[in-house]
Amino acid sequence: MEEYLQCMKTLRSQIKDVEDEAANISAEEQIHFTTIQTLQNDLLSAKSKTMQLREDTEKMLKEKGQLCWHIIGKQRKIASLHSDSSTLNQTMELIQQEKISLSSKLIERRIFYIICASGYSTYYSKVAKDLSTKLQQQQDWVKSQKVSRQIEEHGLVKNKLDEQMTESEGNFSIENQLITDDVNNEAGNDLIVKLDLAKAKLDGIRQMKAKLVTDNGKIKKSIEQANCRANHFKVTCLLNFMHTSVCLFSSGHILQPELLEISTMTLEEKYKKLLSDKDRETEYLCSVQDHVEEIKGISHVIKCACGEEYKLNLCA
Repeated sequence: MEEYLQCMKTLRSQIKDVEDEAANISAEEQIHFTTIQTLQNDLLSAKSKTMQLREDTEKMLKEKGQLCWHIIGKQRKIASLHSDSSTLNQTMELIQQEKISLSSKLIERRIFYIICASGYSTYYSKVAKDLSTKLQQQQDWVKSQKVSRQIEEHGLVKNKLDEQMTESEGNFSIENQLITDDVNNEAGNDLIVKLDLAKAKLDGIRQMKAKLVTDNGKIKKSIEQANCRANHFKVTCLLNFMHTSVCLFSSGHILQPELLEISTMTLEEKYKKLLSDKDRETEYLCSVQDHVEEIKGISHVIKCACGEEYKLNLCA
């Protein structure tokens, strides 16, 4: 009996130990199941991250291709801008050469026309002085001839009266009238010849004045052409500068403020130089016009023996 009880106790203890081991095994299985689930979750998250990385890699490759395309386009634009800048530099050099040649030609023409104008003015003043002296001499000669002819006329009339006292009064008056007509006709012919000479000289002066007016018109045309070229040069420079700025801004480049300030300052200096040249040309043109007006104002009054006055001037 005691052995039976002892066996039952050992059996119960073994059953209890088995139950404890089963509980421990179930707990371990639960732990392993939870770890397996966590590992599965980690695996799924790793797979999703791998997919995300693949998508990000594809996006980065696409963006890299786009960036390479943009870089190639910008390099092409930079090459085109370099070519445009070289052509602009060449055109600027050509414009500078043309400006220098035009300025030298204008200076030569100014010097030539100043010399011509001074020569014309001295010549006109000399001609006017000679004409005035000759006209004064002619007036004095006409007055002296008139006085001498009047004295001779009175002497002749007195002699005729003494010789032909017996003739009729009508015949005496006819002869006296013929003598005075001959004297007046001779003096008038001399005066007409001298007036023709004076008119011929004045015609020569008019021709010289017309030549001066044509030269003045040529100077005006050359000045207008120079002004048009200066304005065209200014507009071309501004358009080229604006086109270059727009191209640089559209391509993503930003102009440095120092370069922008230098370009603006050079354009302003060139514009001021052109304005000063235009002012000097305008002043010279005004002086030439004043000189022409002074030449037009040359005139002289000739008084005929008959009492009429003739005004000779250079007005067309």
